[in-house]
Amino acid sequence: MLTVINTILIVGTLLLLVPFLVFCLECATALLPWRPRTIIDDSKPASVAVLLPAHNESTVIARTLDVLLPTLGEQDRAVVIADNCSDDTAEIARSKGAIAYERTNLEQRGKGYALDFGVQQLKENPPDVVMVLDADCNVDPLTVRTIGQLAHTTGRPVQSLNLGELDEQPDSMFVASSLGNYFINYIRPLGLKKIGLSYRLLGTGMALPWSIIKDAPLATGHIVEDTRLGVDLAIDGHLPIFCPDVRVLSRLPQQKSSFVSQRTRWEHGHMQAAFSQVPRLVGAGLMNRSLPLFWLGMDIAVPPFSLMIFLWLLATLVTGIAGLCGATFLPFWALCITGFCLSTLIGLNWFVHCRHVIPMSALA
Repeated sequence: MLTVINTILIVGTLLLLVPFLVFCLECATALLPWRPRTIIDDSKPASVAVLLPAHNESTVIARTLDVLLPTLGEQDRAVVIADNCSDDTAEIARSKGAIAYERTNLEQRGKGYALDFGVQQLKENPPDVVMVLDADCNVDPLTVRTIGQLAHTTGRPVQSLNLGELDEQPDSMFVASSLGNYFINYIRPLGLKKIGLSYRLLGTGMALPWSIIKDAPLATGHIVEDTRLGVDLAIDGHLPIFCPDVRVLSRLPQQKSSFVSQRTRWEHGHMQAAFSQVPRLVGAGLMNRSLPLFWLGMDIAVPPFSLMIFLWLLATLVTGIAGLCGATFLPFWALCITGFCLSTLIGLNWFVHCRHVIPMSALA
């Protein structure tokens, strides 16, 4: 009986350690002393259509367009998709100088359907590149030009740096989530970029060549449609490029209830994507002997930040109690070592990459 218990503990711990080790490796490579620079060829500027799917965003769309429109070139355009709106999002967008289309389909709700509708409208006069930007996001002055040109010259999807905006005196819950956001959207993809691997698409601040997006399977109501889109494109041979030199800033919900709801929805969606997409990517990576595809699957298998910490604490507690009851202590010590590596790498990456925006006083 003890042998069976030991086997279960060891096998279970090994399975749990896989995503932890993936996380540790990505964070460790993010600390490597060089930073890859993005070099673009703008001798022939690409035309970019910025698609902004919007559902009742009248309170934020004006600010977004005020920041976005001055960054566009003469050949570029901002296209707002007012999706199942009951407010004046479309009218505000037009008054600011953007193109606005209105879509009403109560049976097909979600960002994926809005994007598909927008792409269909663009087919009359297709751009070189389509950039996707959430309606509540702001861009850097060079974001559209940089990722648009990079997508055009490489023929691959490009994901810019996507960070969340914090208030001057944020609540501790917002700070913890912002730190997790930095690891998901900046530190881990930076580590992979430094060793020549790809990361996933994050849904906003991403640019795709017209040749790719015009036939992409966008019309879906999946919670994390961006992850699924990135997986489909990667398996088809279009691995995303991470471009940390330019960014988009997403506004975090100001009310705790909205914030918790958004985070819970994203975490559930991520876990659904992990169960459905990881086997596809790992299988494709093994069949094609493609390390980038294989590792992309391993990356998606990493659970959300808070869930990862909870699983580690629970597993350490269970294996520790089992050891005190006579089972092997090997899983417990393996988890302790992993916990030390996790905390060390989180602390080092915070110091190197995050302390200027998330100071120690905010974490206390």
